[in-house]
Amino acid sequence: MLLLQELARWLTACLRIWLAAVSVLVLSSSALSSPEVTDVCQHGVHEVSFKTGDGHVQVYLPADMVADDTISGTICINRKSLNNYWLEVGDQKFGACLEHFSARMPGNATSLKLCLRNKRGEIVGEAAVPCATSPIALSDDMQHGSYSYDPIGQAGSLMKCTGKFDGDFTSTSITMNGQNCLMVAESPRQLCYIAPANLPGRVAVELKEQQRTVTFNANLAVVSIKGPFMSVLRGARAFVTVEVTGLDGTERVAQVKVLNLSPGVVTLEGGNDQLLNIPGGNATYTRNLPLRALNPGYYSISAFLWRY
Repeated sequence: MLLLQELARWLTACLRIWLAAVSVLVLSSSALSSPEVTDVCQHGVHEVSFKTGDGHVQVYLPADMVADDTISGTICINRKSLNNYWLEVGDQKFGACLEHFSARMPGNATSLKLCLRNKRGEIVGEAAVPCATSPIALSDDMQHGSYSYDPIGQAGSLMKCTGKFDGDFTSTSITMNGQNCLMVAESPRQLCYIAPANLPGRVAVELKEQQRTVTFNANLAVVSIKGPFMSVLRGARAFVTVEVTGLDGTERVAQVKVLNLSPGVVTLEGGNDQLLNIPGGNATYTRNLPLRALNPGYYSISAFLWRY
């Protein structure tokens, strides 16, 4: 349950900054209101969020699902009061406290209907999650048991493997340095999972799918950003420092996105939405970004792994 709570917190943060973000300097000045039902699709996963009077229910599904697929997904709840809720996935029912589920897509499906009901059977929220327009095309090698994977990821964030799966979590496992990764969604063509947060650097990955076992190496980066002040006065100048660790042992160039979430308070030299190229092979990479205050107040900046 603790791992699922961590998953819910992490993916909820993605609603604010598009991808897995490393939280930075400070707090925003006001809370944002949320619609009753939202669907955000990123890095191979649909995240459908239901806001109820008893709390929040989040459902994670594979973004490449198509008709006739067997799929697996994840349900996260943030309060015990939701234990008596249930989720209808197509024509199948699952308790909201179930955490993981597997379902069969209808043969003519263009979308997958989700319906959340409370303990009295009343409909709390509904969503039609669209199917992919076409499934991921697997190469001949993948059809015979090879896999492609993310060679670089961010510790504690979403990653994926592409290849031949059966869509059922019960026959799949993935570990990094012997530590279980949290599986989030699976289709017959890919597995999406959360990398452990406590394993920065080079890791040994073991994927098991039915009777097949595949091993490979990957790097887990840790991205952090630091600044001298939590709030600024008009006209103040300072530096924020982006630090990336965990890329030793790889020659790949990674990119880190830096977002200024408070453009009305401060401005970043180089732009309020910028990409930093991080050369591989460095145990630690640092970059100082000049900052100038436009108005007094609190500010927030985020930095996270973008692509490699």
